[in-house]
Amino acid sequence: MHTEVLSVAQLGDHDLAAWERLHESQRGPANPFTSPEWSTTWYRHFAPDADAQLLLAVREGEQLVGIAPFFRGDLRVKGLLLARRLQLAGAGQGGSLLELPQVLCAPGCEREVLRSVVEWLRDTDDPRAAGSWTELTVADGQGWFEPQWIDHGTDRSAFFRHQRARACVVLELDGSWEQTLRGLKRNVKESLRRSRNRLARHGGEVEVRQLCEDIDVAAVDRFLGLHRARADLSGTAVHPDAFADPVRRRMMRELLPALGRAGRARLWELHLGGEVVAVQLVLHAPQTLYVHSSGMRADVWELGAVTHLQEHAFRAACEQGDRWVNLSPGPNLAKRRWSERISVHDDFAVGVGSRSLLWRYALYAAGQALTEVRHTDAMARRG
Repeated sequence: MHTEVLSVAQLGDHDLAAWERLHESQRGPANPFTSPEWSTTWYRHFAPDADAQLLLAVREGEQLVGIAPFFRGDLRVKGLLLARRLQLAGAGQGGSLLELPQVLCAPGCEREVLRSVVEWLRDTDDPRAAGSWTELTVADGQGWFEPQWIDHGTDRSAFFRHQRARACVVLELDGSWEQTLRGLKRNVKESLRRSRNRLARHGGEVEVRQLCEDIDVAAVDRFLGLHRARADLSGTAVHPDAFADPVRRRMMRELLPALGRAGRARLWELHLGGEVVAVQLVLHAPQTLYVHSSGMRADVWELGAVTHLQEHAFRAACEQGDRWVNLSPGPNLAKRRWSERISVHDDFAVGVGSRSLLWRYALYAAGQALTEVRHTDAMARRG
């Protein structure tokens, strides 16, 4: 295997078609964020400078077997440059959009692809990787980071560290929706029944619509507005506005219509009395439905509007032959009621270079741990 750099701006039809085939070859619960649309659009909005883009392709002969979409970012503390690092597209900035960064690997080649990427990063003199450590994800089913990948036989310092786990709740579909429904927990079946009954008693016309190829900017703006309305709800679990940043909104306005045309995104809308009052964004990957963001008006919270939309989306997934529903990172009570199965993606940091790189990373890691502890404390205080 060999690893090479691709120019994001000069990706040709041949490269994009090979990337598409690799994305479609995924097995198990597939990752919708590994398609070309996600990475290339993310680059345009969050890392538009070509000097910050590092798109790696791994080939076995002429066949594409791996894609690793990195970008270089500056890590600053109170305005002072601490270090430079390479991260996968979607990590950090824009992370609430592209929720599962990943090195895309051909089935059966995961270990070899990851090793090839790490060894290229270890040995390269590419200025985009100079003086940097790298943060990469070993996805569910891809194994684990192997220390031998950073063996270099020189006096340079080298390290790797497990940084975090991205855990997702996964529901396995059992053929038809009726059969899947029979296997669900009692409390989620009660929630589904309650949302149907409350909507039926609400009065007025109730209609669920799905948008796919017909997703346009107006539909995206309705989604963004209802997501903002959900974030403003009080007296419920805190749901920050993931699209408050104008850059994130611009990206979604460009990306979602393109994904819809490709059959990789749907907006499920709940209409009451002719008005859109709730919406659920879902993404599609091979045999997998991915539950992304939702939104609703405050006055329909008690109706279980999003639960009702999810039932429609899950039923449609069964009808088109999907096998899994990924309820997105962050297991919580609302997601765990659907399933006890957890899929884990592990993030690692790896660096080879000067002694100062090791100490700069150690300083960053200590600050990262403190930030995470403070975050969990704040979440617990909010209830």
